[in-house]
Amino acid sequence: MIYKLTTTAFIAIAAMVGLLLSSATVFAGDTYGVFYYNKDTGAYGYSYNYADADDAEARAYEECSSFGGGCRHIVTFQGCGAFAEWRSEDDTYVYGFGYDYSTLKGALDRAMEECMERNDGYKCGIIMYACND
Repeated sequence: MIYKLTTTAFIAIAAMVGLLLSSATVFAGDTYGVFYYNKDTGAYGYSYNYADADDAEARAYEECSSFGGGCRHIVTFQGCGAFAEWRSEDDTYVYGFGYDYSTLKGALDRAMEECMERNDGYKCGIIMYACND
């Protein structure tokens, strides 16, 4: 009887730890991604799976700048990242991003949640997303 209780307790603890780890923000090794964006023109650039954060930034900036410049750094991330925005006809602009998530869903959910919080609950659109290996 004690053996079964110990085994059951061990399984329950392992399941709880697994659940906590699956919902936590986790880095995905030693690779980097970067988002750049120009809110005035809508130009964007991103990178992922770069071993060096500076190289990832250079690539994303280069890509965004090829559409006209004025690009700003949004975020450097490991794991998964996502960027969402909403813009009105009168140029009201809000955004949100999620980064360093172990799953794409986590990053997308956070980006939308943050953007919608800034937008009085109205839906935003995902502009960029990526996951590092």
